[in-house]
Amino acid sequence: MTARVLFIINKPLWAAIWRRELGGMVEFVSVVSIREAENECTDSLPFNAIVVDVRALVDLKTAGVFAKRLKEVFRFAGPILATSSNKDEHRQLVEAGYRFGCHRAELPATLRGVLPPPDPQTQGDEA
Repeated sequence: MTARVLFIINKPLWAAIWRRELGGMVEFVSVVSIREAENECTDSLPFNAIVVDVRALVDLKTAGVFAKRLKEVFRFAGPILATSSNKDEHRQLVEAGYRFGCHRAELPATLRGVLPPPDPQTQGDEA
């Protein structure tokens, strides 16, 4: 089974890198704003994880409010990961309600460690 992951990112280069590095491991649903993300959370099938690039949300305060809304309003119980190129922000993001804060370049490895392993019975179907 492929994990369904919502990516909130406004940097097309990083989105392309993540899509390539994660390959068939995830169904990559990408949006660029909080409003689009909230629409996806309301209108879509459930996600296994949500990845937020902090700069897509303007600032750390907005990022914290958004993490809280995901949990309280949308009842999202899965991992919420935040990316930032600023290492000092990672601790602040975890304190704000994200399960992990990591550098953008570390996201694929971090996400692989968080998601359940792929079902070996369905892996051959995705090739």
